Amino acid sequence: MNLRIVFLFISIIFLNNALAAKNNLNVLLINPSIENDPFWHQVEALTKKAAEDLDIKLDVIYGNGNRFIQLQVLKKYLSQNEAPDYIMLVNYPGGALNTFDFLAKYPVKIITLEQTISGKEKKSIGHPNGKFKNWVGEIFHDNKKASQLLASRLFEKAKKKGKPLIVAGISGHFGSESAIRNSGLVAVVDSYQAELKQIVYAQWSREDAYTKTFKLLKRYPNISILWCASDEMALGAINAIKRMGLKPGKDIFVGGFDWIKEGINSIKKNEMTASVGGHFMMGAWGLLAIYDKEFGIDRLKKGNESTFELELIESDNIAAYSALFNQKFLMEVDFKRLSLFHSPTQTSSSFKLTDILKVNTTDTTKKTNTN
Repeated sequence: MNLRIVFLFISIIFLNNALAAKNNLNVLLINPSIENDPFWHQVEALTKKAAEDLDIKLDVIYGNGNRFIQLQVLKKYLSQNEAPDYIMLVNYPGGALNTFDFLAKYPVKIITLEQTISGKEKKSIGHPNGKFKNWVGEIFHDNKKASQLLASRLFEKAKKKGKPLIVAGISGHFGSESAIRNSGLVAVVDSYQAELKQIVYAQWSREDAYTKTFKLLKRYPNISILWCASDEMALGAINAIKRMGLKPGKDIFVGGFDWIKEGINSIKKNEMTASVGGHFMMGAWGLLAIYDKEFGIDRLKKGNESTFELELIESDNIAAYSALFNQKFLMEVDFKRLSLFHSPTQTSSSFKLTDILKVNTTDTTKKTNTN
């Protein structure tokens, strides 16, 4: 009996020392956009909440939508601060190799968010734990699958209303992310034997999408579907459709990505048909992977990569996801309970939005029963 008490005492001391060591973790998040970008602001807010729950010191810097500025800002940060334990970043096409070469000089571990690099550039950097040993993992979503999900729903809505399946796409920029999303649209066009008129690029800008939509509808007045690579661009397209005297959600079906607040409100008003999202959690998922990794639990799959699925919201199912658009609800999520180290009964190492809903639902139930 005494030996058991001694063993328990030693175990508690070991655990407390381990937790203290992990609590000193420093992580730098490089937000690739500007400070007030609607989507990335949400990513940043939830990453900060996860850092708070996991006792991780988090710093944030901004890439301002440019690979040269992002690397410049990173160099400035590391010249003025001690190197963090981890850096989480989104690689800009054309800038990945320079970034990795630069970071190879520092004792930092790198987690990349999203798969944004392809072709020759992808070959030049390889995969996590390959050429660059400090690149320890990548967390991303399947953009092609998400794009197919969105396009299929838009086509089904148009078919149900007896509309011809004539579609145009409004994509982001000439990069891997846009190209992969575009490929998902093209695949669904072929499977539905629809007619794809054109895919244009609007640089992720609402204003640019507004202008491009005007031109598309004048060039192809029989378009019934506008597939957009972001909610920002979808909202710009909707404004243009309305300006031309047409009704979004009736005359033309519009969909996007990201689940930004205005996009969700547009779905509630039956103007935007659907939006694919859930990747606002990617920074928080990254911190959970880092936290568990420090305790010897690797959430990344073979190849040190982990995918998570995006989900589609439309007017028919929006109520089921409503809690995820409530900032108060999200700020009450206990990310420590989503850690495999603190919740060893979890059977899956993957990242799921439903886990967030389960955690908070359980907490709410407990509070209700206590009161």
